[in-house]
Amino acid sequence: MTGASLYTGITSEMAGMVIFYHGAAFDREGLRCNNIAMKALVAFYSRTGNTKKAAEAIAKELGADLEEIIDHNKRSGIIGWLYAGRDAMKRMLTAIDKPKKDPAAYDLVILGSPLWAFRSYAPAVRTYMTENRGAFKKVAFFLTKGGSAGDKAIADMKETCGKHPITVLELLEKEVKSGSMADKIGPFCRSLKS
Repeated sequence: MTGASLYTGITSEMAGMVIFYHGAAFDREGLRCNNIAMKALVAFYSRTGNTKKAAEAIAKELGADLEEIIDHNKRSGIIGWLYAGRDAMKRMLTAIDKPKKDPAAYDLVILGSPLWAFRSYAPAVRTYMTENRGAFKKVAFFLTKGGSAGDKAIADMKETCGKHPITVLELLEKEVKSGSMADKIGPFCRSLKS
């Protein structure tokens, strides 16, 4: 008895088709298919536009939806930059707009943030992860940064969202601005598809 015969209404004309059962995909022989595209969301905060540019490139590569996390606090200019660094170091939450997309509706949520104060990520992303902690099925992280290693921020992101990321990407500001980020985004996205 083949796996396909376990499903009523499966005919020989359906050869090569994929059957979805309880969220899993099976081929006509009843073998699980691993190459089915996941429904993905790229949720990000960007103060200067670098993280947004990276998020858009990742979403395009994956065919994912985008969710920009909007912080109600003004973070522009030198004063905004100083407060942003302080709030990030203190691991503070902030008021954000209600998300337009429900992260629970996605198989994978890719969370992006700038690296601030050499070791932390944006309070808006922290708030988004805190408010949606139970909604994430799988996560991946990406950071945009000036030059510091993002290990501490990544560890903090894991703790905040309660999930170990599938993979992590760190992009330098100069890579984003020059367009050479594609050399890193391609492999990052391929690792999410496998």
